[in-house]
Amino acid sequence: MLEVGLHPMTLDDLDELCVAQFYSSTTREEIFNTLTKLVGNLSKVNIDGDLWIDGSFLTKKTNSADVDVVLVIDNNAYEQANEEQEQAIKELDSNDWSGGIYDSYILVVYDSSDALYWFGEYMRA
Repeated sequence: MLEVGLHPMTLDDLDELCVAQFYSSTTREEIFNTLTKLVGNLSKVNIDGDLWIDGSFLTKKTNSADVDVVLVIDNNAYEQANEEQEQAIKELDSNDWSGGIYDSYILVVYDSSDALYWFGEYMRA
């Protein structure tokens, strides 16, 4: 549906692209609603990061099976997270509450001067 690369968009844009045009789908609305709940949980506790969305949800498959979600977060935000933020990140990373609707991952991004920079680059691969 999209060319290779990053395509910044809002939830409304994603809904238009991945749900609205698939009027006969029996799975896409539920996947989108779960994704919206996930975004709400992260926003509620002020997680400062980006979400990369992928998987069959971004294909032309009428009944996509799930959505892949990567939370890209700066190492300072990750390491300085308060208790609520840590819990939201753990819930995202556990995949438990989604009922199999999404596969999620955390990508911690380090500054190139940080000793763990290459670890972060390795995690991107």
